[in-house]
Amino acid sequence: CKKTETQHSFQRGTKMKQSESIEELASALSNAQAEFKPVPRNGKGHHGNNFAMFDDIITMFRPILFKHGLSFTQLPFDEEASVGVYTRLMHSSGQWIESKFGITPNTQGAHQYGSCLTYCRRYSIGSVLGIPTDKDVDADDDMGLVAGKKKEKTKHPSHPANTVEDFF
Repeated sequence: CKKTETQHSFQRGTKMKQSESIEELASALSNAQAEFKPVPRNGKGHHGNNFAMFDDIITMFRPILFKHGLSFTQLPFDEEASVGVYTRLMHSSGQWIESKFGITPNTQGAHQYGSCLTYCRRYSIGSVLGIPTDKDVDADDDMGLVAGKKKEKTKHPSHPANTVEDFF
């Protein structure tokens, strides 16, 4: 059976790839997600927000993924001033999905790059598995929910988006 891949472009060049079929992977991931429990948020960010530590995420979810024939790998990249990871979720059937997520470090140096990679690994695996890894404080700020203030609702276009590309 010839394996091909489908590629989708999201905002700012972020890419998701997948095997030709993902039915078995999707079913296995759904069953695994039914067993997921919230990850403790033991990490403390620079802005006072708590987040799930990468080691805690892996320790908690790896046995459940294994039980459902799922595994993942995260490979780093460094290109055009960005550093990040390719995260591939694989199923024992050979089906897979892959995403690429990167950010631009504030400064140069091994420590900054390492911090960026850990950040990308944590957010990427959380996104691929569908698990929250921190409180969505950015959305609170964007929605005007900080300090009890509400922001006026933005009017949306009267026509709905027909494709993913319509959103971007």
